Amino acid sequence: MNSKWIAVLLFVATFLVGAVAGMFVDRALLRTRPFGFRPPAGAPEHGGMMMGHFSRRLDLSPGQQQQLMVILEKYRPRFDEMRRNPPPPYEAVRDSLQNEIRVILTPEQKTKFDQMIAEFESRRQGMRHRPWRQEF
Repeated sequence: MNSKWIAVLLFVATFLVGAVAGMFVDRALLRTRPFGFRPPAGAPEHGGMMMGHFSRRLDLSPGQQQQLMVILEKYRPRFDEMRRNPPPPYEAVRDSLQNEIRVILTPEQKTKFDQMIAEFESRRQGMRHRPWRQEF
């Protein structure tokens, strides 16, 4: 094989090895999580993230940090429940809207409308479980 080709192959191989090593170092060692990712509510790190944010922005004393942690823990179950289940008023308004729309539709249109609503709800439920969905 020509030494020129060997040099080119070695250069390409070196570049590829460097790129793969760089990606590994970036993903595994330098970043603790992908950009924009926030752990789901209820994860042990969630309160720590809020605590860090408040502490940095408000320059909280250690005593204030302890008090804030108690407050955050007190409200965590409420926010977790709100994230899992939309509040009833939203559901009531949505149902009322859908019922009023059904009044103006023909029977064939009502069937299509119900299919549209079912598809939308399926997509909405699927989006709730995507790991990249941001929650804070």
